Amino acid sequence: MAIRHIKTDTIPDWTQPELDAQIALGNYPSGTLLADIVLPSDWNADHTNPDIADVTGLQAAPSAAGAGKNLVIRGVRIDTMNLGAAVATTATVLQWGLGVGSTAVSLATADSATAGTRAPRRLTLGVQSFAIGAAIGSVAAPVDVNLDAPLYVSAGTFVHVILKMPVGTATASQIIRGTVLINGFWE
Repeated sequence: MAIRHIKTDTIPDWTQPELDAQIALGNYPSGTLLADIVLPSDWNADHTNPDIADVTGLQAAPSAAGAGKNLVIRGVRIDTMNLGAAVATTATVLQWGLGVGSTAVSLATADSATAGTRAPRRLTLGVQSFAIGAAIGSVAAPVDVNLDAPLYVSAGTFVHVILKMPVGTATASQIIRGTVLINGFWE
């Protein structure tokens, strides 16, 4: 499954020399560029943008080379930490969701029988927050969702991990970093 970050804003929070210093410390792989990393300004700098598809994956469609596989999602776990600087003048709130089954990478895709497109079916996963003054290294309570009824992502469609930051201050040196685990299998 190909996973990639969908960039929504090109304002860099670091300069390349600052990133190079992080590479020298071993925090990033050699050759990493600003365009390769997720920065707070990529997500939602002014907190008025629509939902952001932070990570998307396209399930391989069937072809002559082989059958496509459906992804069966049984759960999602999201861990998030604050790095770079303490949370400044406003708490930081992260609202997480999942979108499944869209025929295009955009969350704005609409259902259309004539165009053959399908909108993502959305599911709320949870909310994380960092209080004002949360220190570097602070960890938010994990979002850990086990699905009683699994979600099926058909071959040839997308799964989106959706993030919205409804509250927060765009601080140049603050970095929100974390991991997303999709507990699932292909069939």
